[in-house]
Amino acid sequence: MEERKKPAVIKTENKEYTLEFSRRTVVNAQRSGFDALQLVDPHTMLYAVDDLFFYSFAMHHPEVTREDADKIIEEIGGISSALVERLSDLYAYGVESLYTEEPKNAKATVIL
Repeated sequence: MEERKKPAVIKTENKEYTLEFSRRTVVNAQRSGFDALQLVDPHTMLYAVDDLFFYSFAMHHPEVTREDADKIIEEIGGISSALVERLSDLYAYGVESLYTEEPKNAKATVIL
């Protein structure tokens, strides 16, 4: 697994938001219907980007609603391609953290 990337940070007039994904937030996003493959499909990419942005708040700011996320998008002037790329990388890290080739510092043993 590659080295963990720094979270994205958004600063508005009223608050600072840390955007990142954990194993749990990735699983919850998928359970809610998010499919990262839709980010590259021209027919679904707009709402997939919107979903990715919304779900990126869950780890540090679970109180943020879709309406709140929409307001933040307006405040920052839209979601840049650089932000989409960073959030995609952070999401991928969350997915990769669900499995490992060789556990490190494990406190339990898995015998197969």
